[in-house]
Amino acid sequence: MSDTTNTKTDTSWLILSHAAAKPGSAVSNHIDDRLPYLKAHGIQPIMLSCSTSGQYNDVPHYRTSEALLPSSLRSRVRNYLKSRIATKWIRQTFQGFALIPILPFYALEKLLLDIDAGWSWTFSVGKKGIALCEEYQPSCIYSTGGSISAHLAAMKIARHAGIPWIAEFQDPLVHDVWPYSRRSLWQYKFIERLICHRAQAVVFLTKAAMEAAQRRTDLGNQGHYIYAGTSPKTLSISPYHKGATMNFSHFGSMGGKRHFGYLFSGLDIVLKENPEWAKFICIHQYGSIDKSAKKIINDSIWKDNVTYHGLVKREIALKHMAETDCLLLIQNPEFWAQETIPAKTFEYLRMGRPILGFLYRNQELFEMLDKPQNSLAQVDDPQAIAKAIKKQIVRWLSDEPFNAHTYTEWTTKDAVDQLVKIAKEISFVHHA
Repeated sequence: MSDTTNTKTDTSWLILSHAAAKPGSAVSNHIDDRLPYLKAHGIQPIMLSCSTSGQYNDVPHYRTSEALLPSSLRSRVRNYLKSRIATKWIRQTFQGFALIPILPFYALEKLLLDIDAGWSWTFSVGKKGIALCEEYQPSCIYSTGGSISAHLAAMKIARHAGIPWIAEFQDPLVHDVWPYSRRSLWQYKFIERLICHRAQAVVFLTKAAMEAAQRRTDLGNQGHYIYAGTSPKTLSISPYHKGATMNFSHFGSMGGKRHFGYLFSGLDIVLKENPEWAKFICIHQYGSIDKSAKKIINDSIWKDNVTYHGLVKREIALKHMAETDCLLLIQNPEFWAQETIPAKTFEYLRMGRPILGFLYRNQELFEMLDKPQNSLAQVDDPQAIAKAIKKQIVRWLSDEPFNAHTYTEWTTKDAVDQLVKIAKEISFVHHA
């Protein structure tokens, strides 16, 4: 645990998140940003996370390892070899030999439970959480994250301790279109129904995700949606200055169906009419990029216009967001994109920079980004993308001031205020 002294408080929450204090993790950033605002409400967070997390020093923070089940052993072996062996074929060779003894047991586990590998954390965290409830006597249990393990453990802890429980899905567990096995779908639907039935409140990060869950479960009035928001600290960033090149900057991972190919297709159309524009266009990628996304860049005529910056600290990323000419947001053209809003959206809106957004059938996100300085298009419509790109380039070339309005509707403080209000309501009902 952390160096923080153990003291009982009148108001404390037991918070379960698989990832915490882990730079570069969106799941971790989500809860990391909330802790100061919970403390401002007089709530002492008691943090419980996986051993792969970082370590808080300003709140009681406990970490437990995943149970030694085949899926977690497989994950540990792969992560260990990845951190030790850089050459891919050598790493995969060692990995193949190392995993042979595990494979029969892993296959049996997947046959019985075809869900994400992190579920094994449920066992160790459940036992520890019950002990922490006896020690700290929290008024609320709050589980958050994308993995189901935190919610399954919270359900066990809440039932044992008799404490109100808020479950927050950072990503929906189930989608109406399911790309995996039917057995996996049945298991996830069962878990989703169980959580929605047992939790006193279930929080989603979009209205669309909440409404979809209400159609699948008996969630009823226990469902809430709270936009993630961002911290006001993102406003204290260096001012924008127009330079000699127009910079399109994307922040976040690139991979799978999210890649620069959509941007390149639009640029190809735009430059047929204005080929001279190619000389001042620069494209920046801040964050990881997988092999397939990199190949799309290397096979394009735009490869020399792209600069990789890799993973950078959050403070540095925010600085570059404020300094760029146009922020680029690309949604995956996948069914689940209709129910999610990328966390960086709120940081983008606070930066006062124009946003070029390629969205996928997400009306909620469209309405959020539909501002005069932004240009939006469906990610699978090259002509609309070209029109959106041209709007931003023409504006940059003109004498019109290129500073955009800063939008502050959605803050982390507001999100925590809503969360605390929900906790008070369910606590009142629970003790009535």
